[in-house]
Amino acid sequence: MLEHNYIKLYQPRYNVLLRDDKSYPFIFLSGDTHPRLAMHRGAKHAKGEYFGPFPNGYAVRETLALLQKIFPIRQCENSVYRNRSRPCLQYQIGRCLGPCVAGLVSEEEYAQQVEYVRLFLSGKDDQVLTQLITRMEKASQNLEFEEAARIRDQIQAVRRVTEKQFVSNTGDDLDVIGVAFDAGMACVHVLFIRQGKVLGSRSYFPKVPGGTELGEVVETFVGQFYLQGSQMRTLPGEILLDFNLSDKTLLADSLSELAGRKINVQTKPRGDRARI
Repeated sequence: MLEHNYIKLYQPRYNVLLRDDKSYPFIFLSGDTHPRLAMHRGAKHAKGEYFGPFPNGYAVRETLALLQKIFPIRQCENSVYRNRSRPCLQYQIGRCLGPCVAGLVSEEEYAQQVEYVRLFLSGKDDQVLTQLITRMEKASQNLEFEEAARIRDQIQAVRRVTEKQFVSNTGDDLDVIGVAFDAGMACVHVLFIRQGKVLGSRSYFPKVPGGTELGEVVETFVGQFYLQGSQMRTLPGEILLDFNLSDKTLLADSLSELAGRKINVQTKPRGDRARI
């Protein structure tokens, strides 16, 4: 009812989003014996875990490429995986542990790398680093210097990534929305933050009718972005707007009802939130 009331309240005169019919993509960690990473769109029927949403396919592909360098678990299709008798090029260049061929990697090591990926995508970088440091120290004590050096490189790679992506140490899920509007032209930019890390951003350039005020552009965008096709996205716990919204409470209540949990909407935030 609240969602209906919000849409009815504004009765948008135009489609501000120019939305295509593609849902926002996720990273999928399959539930196979040797789990794989992949990009996923649409209904979440397959057994496994989903991380996101990401603003676009490019952001997912970049993240998958990065993960492959740090945590070399497989990204191949099951049809390829089941029919391998020899390891592929990804194994040769160190970007897959080769679980498709018996004897290349132990079950324990592969499961450990999968757990690192799970923790990393859940924003628990500190746990990943703590476990890796413990393993590195143990390998060094056992005079396994090559293994210790490999883990050291993995630690450094994780630290480089987290330094670039870090926004909040509280693991927040946020969407941050900014708008520029001049001479009848608008640009709305949405920054996606999940588990305290920037997943990416996306810009919208809606065509708006002449005489449209900034307030109408803002309210129409926010209403359509979150309340139309919202089954395609995972709603964050908080939405930050760099502009005032006349019916902020109605939007927050509508989103909370839709999500089944409380969604906070902040306009013109202060303090740490303003720095984001």
